[in-house]
Amino acid sequence: MFAEYIISLLELTSLTVFAMMLHSLRRILGVIPLYLVMGSFFMLGQVALMPKITQVFQDPGRFGSLVYALALVPVLLMFLIIYESEGAQEAQRTVFGLLVLSLVSFYIIQLFVGQFNLSADIGTDALALSLSSGVKMQRLLLAMTFLHLTLFLFLPTFYQILRNRGVPIIFCLFLPICFFLAVSNQFLRLFDSDAFVGHSWRLWLGRMFAVLWVCLLANIYLTLGKMLRVERRLPFGFISSLFGHFRSTSQMRQSVLEWADRYQAVFENSGELIFLLDAQGVILNANTAAANTFGTLLNKPKFALADLITDAEGRPFLWPEAWRKLLSNDSGQRINTYPDMLLCLPDRKVMNVSFNLSHAVVNENDMALLIVHDTTAQRARELERQQLEEQLMHSQRMEAIGILAGGIAHDFNNLLHTVQANIEMLNRQTMPIPAKAMLGNIEEASKRASGLTSQLLGFARKGKFQAEILDLGDLIQQAEKFFQSGAKDIDIKIIIEPTPLLIKGDLTQLQQVILNLLINAKDALADKEGEKTIVIRVETVRADMPEWKTCPFRGNRATDFISVTIRDNGCGMPPQVKEHIFEPFFTTKPPGHGTGMGLAMAYGCITNHRGWINVNSEPGQGSAFIIILPKAHDLPEL
Repeated sequence: MFAEYIISLLELTSLTVFAMMLHSLRRILGVIPLYLVMGSFFMLGQVALMPKITQVFQDPGRFGSLVYALALVPVLLMFLIIYESEGAQEAQRTVFGLLVLSLVSFYIIQLFVGQFNLSADIGTDALALSLSSGVKMQRLLLAMTFLHLTLFLFLPTFYQILRNRGVPIIFCLFLPICFFLAVSNQFLRLFDSDAFVGHSWRLWLGRMFAVLWVCLLANIYLTLGKMLRVERRLPFGFISSLFGHFRSTSQMRQSVLEWADRYQAVFENSGELIFLLDAQGVILNANTAAANTFGTLLNKPKFALADLITDAEGRPFLWPEAWRKLLSNDSGQRINTYPDMLLCLPDRKVMNVSFNLSHAVVNENDMALLIVHDTTAQRARELERQQLEEQLMHSQRMEAIGILAGGIAHDFNNLLHTVQANIEMLNRQTMPIPAKAMLGNIEEASKRASGLTSQLLGFARKGKFQAEILDLGDLIQQAEKFFQSGAKDIDIKIIIEPTPLLIKGDLTQLQQVILNLLINAKDALADKEGEKTIVIRVETVRADMPEWKTCPFRGNRATDFISVTIRDNGCGMPPQVKEHIFEPFFTTKPPGHGTGMGLAMAYGCITNHRGWINVNSEPGQGSAFIIILPKAHDLPEL
């Protein structure tokens, strides 16, 4: 018995798959083969449900042949698939086609029954159709067909109620079909109780499992074919629109179909996210672009898009206020624009959007049409352009400061040379000890002033430059040894790419730059509690590094440069400080603890070596100084 059931289930599966295959090929083969197969299954189902026919095909004590008992199931499935994927109009055409086929079949059956007495021997059972019994069977067949066509009209209503409540698709298909079979079975019992063949619960359980199985196949077919529509329809819209067809002319129907096709083409192929919302902000319909963006979110009952929208400052988008504003707008178009908004999807990063909200009337109900434009890429380009403009302005400002500082330092240095020459001449003369001490103070101050002018000249890129080939990895390790003796409580980690990293530059200047940055990192860690860490990373520049985007040179490859990153986990810097750190004499240290020339000298030195320096820092998150220098074998031109 179980083997017979499996074979029958495979037969039913093959018929269902064959029908779905014809549906998938309807664009190539046309809809006629599909409708012929559905009509054949429909008439086979009517005949197989006749009590006397049922006695021949199956034994009430066994499962029987599912192919005959459930011949209507593939038709019901295809009817619901057509309604889901192609809309109510195509489903209505299917009902009309089955009605016409039924009328033609009844006419042919009446001709045969009226002209012949049919008898047939099937196995040991004899099926004798006399004229009187034939008329009775005609009436039952007519009644069953009328009942089934009527139930067809209510299947979309039952299905749509379940869809609107967010029930999974497989049960939206399974429950209406079970309802159809149960009503058909009760009708047979009432119409001809004497000839009715009762069925055990095991038989019904087997049939329900078969129905659930083919519904699962239909669910997979709809999902893989992307035929599930993201829209909320009126439950009785199928029936109301069916009777509405009788009141419209053929020309009007043709015009509506043309405009519907145009609307569908624009709606589905638009790159914008388009939604149709009701008065509560619940999504009734969405195009393909919106469905791809939101995914399964749109299938949630009572999903409100406004809950995911905020303005640029993070304030929530209030739908009731927007709806009142939309209805109270006195302009003829009733369009409200909302630029610079944020769409916060749960499983994706925040999207920059702008959208238009316009008023619409559908079936005499006020609705809103929401058209969302994704401006994330545009905002990213604007931000990048703004950063480049700021970088250019910063470079121009630093260049102007460098020219001014260089001129002042040069003149001041000449004056200091005169002072130092006179000090040397006075030191050769005999003078009182107090005067000798004061002269020593003057000499010390002049040496410090001379050191400052040297740093200013370095910032202005006018200092001495003795170029030689250097291994940047060795240079970093030497600077770290000098620094480590005064930073015992700091964990210093060095990561160097295991390849020769050769540059062309001045050893003394570059060592001074690295030591200045390490000393600044040490000062930033002074008040930190817990682990204090400085990480030095030396590697070849990659094109995906953010620092490469700020390259002042054009026509060079990223791999022609080497980056040195010095990162600490100290106090960090606010934006207003970070904006001025490379300017001469700018310092955040208390008086007497810094001249404000360390980073200015580092900036000038790196620029003089045809490189550039960037800084990333957030308050409480530490700082990272990134130095980019060209490799020795390919020195770029300014």
